[in-house]
Amino acid sequence: MRLEGFETVFVLQGLRMDSIVDEVSQFDSDYLIFLTSVSFVTLRNKQEKQFGVERMSIDDELLDLTISSPTGADRWVLLSRDGVTLAFSADEDGPVPLRAGHCSVHAFLPTLEQTGFLVRINADVSTDPSRTRVVLDGRTDELIQSTAGIISGIISRIFDDPSVKFAGGLLSSLTPSSDDVSLQFGRRSFASDLIAAVRSRISALSEEFILPPEWINGVDAADLLPPIGKRLCPVVNGSNGDAARRLARFAGVGVMSVADVVSAVASGNTKWSLTSCADLVSHVASSVLSPGVTLGDAAAIAFEVDGVILTANDLLRGGSSRSSEFADLVASRGIDVMSLRRRLGLLDEADALEAKSAVAAGGLEPIVREVDPARPLLTERSLRGSGEGARAIDIEIPTSSNSSAWRSAELLVLELLTELGYQASDHSRQNLGYDILATSPGTRLFVEVKSLSYPGQPFSLTPNEDSLARDSGSAYVLALTYRASNAVYVQFIPDARKVLNYVKQCRQWAWECSEYDFVPTHEVRS
Repeated sequence: MRLEGFETVFVLQGLRMDSIVDEVSQFDSDYLIFLTSVSFVTLRNKQEKQFGVERMSIDDELLDLTISSPTGADRWVLLSRDGVTLAFSADEDGPVPLRAGHCSVHAFLPTLEQTGFLVRINADVSTDPSRTRVVLDGRTDELIQSTAGIISGIISRIFDDPSVKFAGGLLSSLTPSSDDVSLQFGRRSFASDLIAAVRSRISALSEEFILPPEWINGVDAADLLPPIGKRLCPVVNGSNGDAARRLARFAGVGVMSVADVVSAVASGNTKWSLTSCADLVSHVASSVLSPGVTLGDAAAIAFEVDGVILTANDLLRGGSSRSSEFADLVASRGIDVMSLRRRLGLLDEADALEAKSAVAAGGLEPIVREVDPARPLLTERSLRGSGEGARAIDIEIPTSSNSSAWRSAELLVLELLTELGYQASDHSRQNLGYDILATSPGTRLFVEVKSLSYPGQPFSLTPNEDSLARDSGSAYVLALTYRASNAVYVQFIPDARKVLNYVKQCRQWAWECSEYDFVPTHEVRS
């Protein structure tokens, strides 16, 4: 070996050859990403494997790295700052996100810990003696904070200037690889601490930016005029746009409401296409909860088509050469055009007879109502209510005979929370102890929906729900729903495990509450 030029040789004794062979066979190019003094590695056993490393400095912080191996070549771009190095997988077009599960934390050599983002991260963190697990001590925490500063700085810079080179690839790579639910119920780790630190640093984006609604097509969404004091979130086209939206929601950035969109169109400074009009009308028509704009309002918005000022009402009456195209757009969004015309009062006698026959055949009678235009829009964000009676919100409740009351109540509460300004997501099928996760800047609520057949009806908490309620305190909210003949009444009860009395029942070890005052804070009219 000295004749071959080796200057340092380690001779190891007392080892099991089968274990050595197994470890050597698992060696791959990932081991070399952060070993800056190694140029090549040759492994000799029954066969010989060679690995080579080529490094090219881009600037003081960036390094282009190519590692060749028996299976091919891997390219990386390394960013080093403050004792931390981020390794972005790359191709000829720039950074690309790693697959979840391949995003190891390195303490120079890879550990079994995941970074929490779709990149690899190297830092001199504390580890256990095997150097496979990261120890969360003061030293590690300092490096996590440094890493969070680097990641949040890149994200904030791209949001401020979307023209940054490789913006899409960087945002895709810096998207959290774990969702909130997994982090909340998982053990504390390098990934959970880093994700929390990054979220804290980029939460200020929620004060500056706002997202376009997902129900508006991407082309027109980019031209929306945001509300005063906000900037439209820089959503990049294509798959990278999904990453930008996920990061924005991760930072707590809100979404433009229907009223915001209508206001933007009314200002005359927002382009409005036939497709956008169909998006709006279809969204309002299919919403379970009134989104602050009535269907009649949405259909009356004027916009220019082929040099002519039209409304959805005009198009649905058939008064334009584009009427057929508009009807097809609406139908493609799952809206029955005949039913829509009927709700807007646009049917002639022949159409009315046809609609009546269709309804009778389907066994369903659509709800048709007039919304009081004088009723103020809902602006109250508090779940507790003012104590001066239930606030009314117009809603059309699904009347299909095969939909369960529980599921309808859950869907109603989900959209009610959205209307109240929360970002709400359905987790009812995950058996987590709550049905809906509702978040707003600085607030996270676990909402469990209970449907009542009558006010005062006992309801139960499962052991899973009871455990989460005890642990979450005021963040755990019960939503009691009671469906009357003309409305659904909803009562939100924060910290319900503490403020209500429960009696342990020997059914399936559920906790039952039978003594409470049903004082609804919201009225949902059908």
